[in-house]
Amino acid sequence: MIHIKIDLDTALQVPLIDKTLAQLVTENFTKWPTQATCAVQESDGGICWWSSPVSDVKKGMESAAEDGDLTSILGIGNMVTVEYVEYNNQAICAKDWKSGLVTEEEFSSSIG
Repeated sequence: MIHIKIDLDTALQVPLIDKTLAQLVTENFTKWPTQATCAVQESDGGICWWSSPVSDVKKGMESAAEDGDLTSILGIGNMVTVEYVEYNNQAICAKDWKSGLVTEEEFSSSIG
């Protein structure tokens, strides 16, 4: 008999790539989501676009570093969308995924 263990207490960590979150966002997206103030990345590779004030997201990231759940801190209603960047059909994380944060201004100035 096959036994399958599902560990819901451990966050999924996808492979890291040698690019920053800012690079992933500017190289893979052409339009900033309406109402989003910033984007951050989760360990599963999801790039989360938030409508919360940037200062609240930064504070939330500090708290989430200990608790591991930014969504419960900011609230699901403040999440605009989640997008994934994949290489060879595998979601990836930026090398600075734990601390990276991209604002609309940074995005706009990078894509010209």
